[in-house]
Amino acid sequence: MPLRYIRRKITANDVITVAVATTAAATSLAGAAGFPPVAIPAAILLKIFQTIQDVKTKQEECYDLAFRCLSFLDLMKDQLLDHNREVPPSLLDALTNFARTLESIHSFLVSQAESKWRTRLLRKGSIEIALSVLNTELNDAINAFQIATLINIHYTIGDRLVIGSSSKERFGGEAQVDAYDTDDETVCSSALSQNHLNRTGRRSRRKTTNELTLVYEPAVDTHVLNAPEEELEEFEDHGFRRYQESDIKTNGSSRIKGGWWAGDTQADVKGRYLLVKSYDGPRYAASKVAGTISYEAEHALMVRQKWIRDVKILQNVFHPNLPQMVGFSSEECPTPFILLANVQTRLPQALVLDTIQHGTLAECVILISRFYLDHMDAALYLQRQLHLSDSKIQDYVENASYRIDGQRILVMGLPPPEVDRWASARNYDLSHSVRGVYLDLLPSRGMVPEKPYETSEAPSLETQKKINHLTHALNAVLPSSHSTTQISELNELLSACEDDSESTSQPIHLRRISGIALSLGASPPVWREKLVPAYKYSVGDLGYLAKQGDFASFKLICNVIRNGHASLQAIQSQHGTQIQWHRGPPIQTPLDSFPCPGNRVGWAVVIEPNTDYNVVIAHEERVEPMIPAGRFLLDYGQHLSKIHGVQPDDLMLITRVGVDFRFRLKGPFAPFMNPHQSPAFHQHGFRHHSHTASKSHARFGGGGLGHHSSHMSHGFGLPLTPPTILYLSTSIDKGNPPTWSQSPVFDLQSAPPHNIANCMIGSDPPLGYLNYVQFHAEDFLGAGGEPLKLPPPRPKEKQERAKVAKTYARAARTGC
Repeated sequence: MPLRYIRRKITANDVITVAVATTAAATSLAGAAGFPPVAIPAAILLKIFQTIQDVKTKQEECYDLAFRCLSFLDLMKDQLLDHNREVPPSLLDALTNFARTLESIHSFLVSQAESKWRTRLLRKGSIEIALSVLNTELNDAINAFQIATLINIHYTIGDRLVIGSSSKERFGGEAQVDAYDTDDETVCSSALSQNHLNRTGRRSRRKTTNELTLVYEPAVDTHVLNAPEEELEEFEDHGFRRYQESDIKTNGSSRIKGGWWAGDTQADVKGRYLLVKSYDGPRYAASKVAGTISYEAEHALMVRQKWIRDVKILQNVFHPNLPQMVGFSSEECPTPFILLANVQTRLPQALVLDTIQHGTLAECVILISRFYLDHMDAALYLQRQLHLSDSKIQDYVENASYRIDGQRILVMGLPPPEVDRWASARNYDLSHSVRGVYLDLLPSRGMVPEKPYETSEAPSLETQKKINHLTHALNAVLPSSHSTTQISELNELLSACEDDSESTSQPIHLRRISGIALSLGASPPVWREKLVPAYKYSVGDLGYLAKQGDFASFKLICNVIRNGHASLQAIQSQHGTQIQWHRGPPIQTPLDSFPCPGNRVGWAVVIEPNTDYNVVIAHEERVEPMIPAGRFLLDYGQHLSKIHGVQPDDLMLITRVGVDFRFRLKGPFAPFMNPHQSPAFHQHGFRHHSHTASKSHARFGGGGLGHHSSHMSHGFGLPLTPPTILYLSTSIDKGNPPTWSQSPVFDLQSAPPHNIANCMIGSDPPLGYLNYVQFHAEDFLGAGGEPLKLPPPRPKEKQERAKVAKTYARAARTGC
């Protein structure tokens, strides 16, 4: 959807308001500029007010920010005027920090005033974020000044306090303090200032009930800055213990660099080995005391909020496939952390690759399938516990990071906090999201390859075969939709395999998994050869490659359908596409077919003048359903390989063949005609006739509202060149080559001409492609006993009935 630019009208009242506000601010700043300590911030702030007048976006928010700066500047001036002696260095540092903040604000406003409206429109979101960051920087400067003032107040209190001996003082009664004789501020003691007194003023050991606070009401709410402390007050232990940093003895540094598990290290916590997840970054309160730059404070705030969020989530979940929290840090720890019972974790990719290299395909399939079911169970549990919507739990699953613990149990980490603010929509459910997680673990990223191996790739041939067959098996086994049937079928498959392994004390073979998967409706491993000679192969051909990797060396053993060894149903289909190339991107139009005598199919193609076309037509014959073909090769592969002296995993059963026809067509030539100008104009010399007049003449039949236009009636009386319809005839049989004509009744005795009705037409040689079923060597292990022998060929009459059924299936597909 294109963006719309909406102009907003500026009224006279708005202009007057801006002028009055700027004048008032200038008057106030002129008075502040006479005081040397605040002269530089006052000058910068005056420039800020002048620049805001040229800002077009978020001007009101910019004025709010500037007036906050002005209010704070007045407060700073009043505080500094109260000092009869030299200004303390801590206040000067806070004042310098405030000046740097004003410089940042001024630079931002100048850039906004100079930007064009398109830039402001497209960067509206970034402008809001920048204003939020500037507000945070101003809050940091204000807080730094407040705390510097508090420190100086307590130094003064430490000098003036007199130790009393009354019982009221001993029991913490109120103490009358002469600190600063100010009328606007209220002075009270905070926990931070009390700690400072205990360290520096040892003359006073008492604790006052009043709090020392410098009251300041900013224009923007500061509840966001105090959010971690407020949330900590709501914390309940829920049976979890809080630890200090002294309780932890870490063993080395972390090797985990990304995701929720980043920075985790193993540690000895009072004789128990646990995993420590630290939330790096200085504490926000410490950042306020030090008066550091704002991005450090903002980062510390985000880190602490993330820690609070994770602790609250982990306090309410208990599942073997979710992080198991044992405890978390106390409030006094400068670096928050949590303790997890999941130790010795590693990436799932590492476990999968190790299993591929040193294990069997069956072990890989069972391992990932079990992870899939555990993951689904953990995701549904987390959704129930946290009351998440279907879309939100998918956000969690797709953005979480995963580890495998020492007991080979999958553990799903928590997603980043920004996921909670997302609003997403999908056209697939949770099962597809979980399935995608495990397909991404494979080196092929879950993409089913066309061939079981590629001779030019770097990994070894056996590793390639394992990876490709594993990808195909997981795509067939792992459910892609959250239906009770599919999940229960996968559970049934794993339970049957594990029961067989326990009863026979034998390892699980891939043959057993493939057999159960076929019985549950999964597809056998089907591969594709996208370029072969046309008409050379047929559905049902069984053979092998004499030269590995070269399909031209295919050796045919037999055709199991024609010989009657297998009762496979073959159906035929076709589809066509017309591609138009004319003044712009290509336009693709599907073509409809109609039946013709002799197992042929006709196609009607519409050709416009001065236009080039490509027509692509594909004929296919395939086995449907595929399961009987896979079952036949799995049952009789060992017997056939023994007869012909090859390995059973070398056998290929062709289940689909196709022929690809390509035609090139060019429409008849016609003189070019401007749609807004008649050819008669060029004949009579009206080359500069009005474009508007041309429309009027066309609309009113050439009369032009009484104007003389005899030349126009002659021009528009010329007939336009109509499109031409040609007919193509194609077939999947080699004995029926493609042909074309201007009539739907084709002449099959002579070669078709290349020029019909002033249209040029030509064709390329047909190309072939095919699909075949081929199993892995592990599929033929664990069969037990003698291999099954081929069933006897079916009688001739049964073969004829199968041929008739095939013809009927083709007729139903084509509509004849």
